[in-house]
Amino acid sequence: MNVTLMKNSSDPKTLDKHLTTITTVTANPLEDCDILKPRFILRYNASIELINFMYIPEFQRYYFASCKVQPGGQIEITGEIDYLTTYKNAIKNTKVLLDRTADENLSNLYFVDEQIRKYAYERTQNVLFPNNPLDRDGYCVLITAGGAAYNGGGE
Repeated sequence: MNVTLMKNSSDPKTLDKHLTTITTVTANPLEDCDILKPRFILRYNASIELINFMYIPEFQRYYFASCKVQPGGQIEITGEIDYLTTYKNAIKNTKVLLDRTADENLSNLYFVDEQIRKYAYERTQNVLFPNNPLDRDGYCVLITAGGAAYNGGGE
């Protein structure tokens, strides 16, 4: 299988890593490896010692890589899956509903949060809720908070 050996110069916790390809090699994984932690033995090459990242197209995964020089002119490369880079597109395309954010303009006032200032006066706001499953056939959903208790009417 082909293995692309790279140098990562970014923080490992970064989603968009700065990767430089060092070389692409053909290698056979060792018998006791798996898709999450592949291991290879390659012929020693000084440039391979510079790598700290790799991509295996057959597994469709990116890995943090570590090298260990073996006797007899060989180098062992062990990979540990980098979930952030492997699933980067899925992560970027995930739609989320924030319950807390540093940007107060994005705060959701429908969540109970002691760290967000609450309004102490009557406030009316029209909000369009996209993809609301409760909004069908021209009907709308009315949400109210606070106010007086209902006494059954007519009394």
